[in-house]
Amino acid sequence: MIEKIAKLLALAEATKNEAEAAAYMEKAQALATLNAIDLAKARSLDPAKKKASVPVQRRITLGESGTRGLNTYVELFDGIGRANDVKCNIAHNSTYVIAFGFPEDIDATETLFRSLLVQMVTASQEYRKTGEWKKDTVYRPSEYVNYDRNNKRCGAARAVREVYIPGGYRPVTWLTARLEFQEAYAYRISSRLRDAKNKAEAEAKAADAAAAALIPVADNVGTAAPGTELVLKAKREEVDLFYKETSRARGH
Repeated sequence: MIEKIAKLLALAEATKNEAEAAAYMEKAQALATLNAIDLAKARSLDPAKKKASVPVQRRITLGESGTRGLNTYVELFDGIGRANDVKCNIAHNSTYVIAFGFPEDIDATETLFRSLLVQMVTASQEYRKTGEWKKDTVYRPSEYVNYDRNNKRCGAARAVREVYIPGGYRPVTWLTARLEFQEAYAYRISSRLRDAKNKAEAEAKAADAAAAALIPVADNVGTAAPGTELVLKAKREEVDLFYKETSRARGH
């Protein structure tokens, strides 16, 4: 499953067509969702599988300390994780997350994240080339700024003069534009993955209903495999319980 997802994401990275890239990405998410449903059903039917496959926690590095925009990496990872029933704790400096969930779901989340991070950075670079961001402005409130003897900004203790700067709209810097672009990208990706997950789950439930309709009621009593809705509910409850018992996070 991970190999198939990786191949789809490689196609998404290679294309210059945004619609094609989105289609490959959504197909990859659908594969991850259907695979998770199949495994959840298998665990519900086989006690040995249920005992062998349990939620885990895994630390995943997102970037190096000091990298600008790591919070947008976190938003991207968290959005992907939510679409795959993975809960996250976030490091105070956003350099890593601790993911909680079933191994296959964390694998899928990490695989999607690594590819979509590349795509996000590439899209950001393309956006910079267009120069469109230079048309944007941001409001800066009025402030008093201290300067030292070398005419550099400084704290009050070293100041030799104070200058009042009135508020107003000013052009954005590329750093501000990049961070806003990446934040919007993470939000849009999260929304698309959530929609792909919901669609895949709906199709699985429809397949359950169609299969049940073909089996005589007398033959179906006590022998039918648990449906998609039941196994997903049980799976998510198991992840929630594991998180509550395992997480040592503090703060917001």
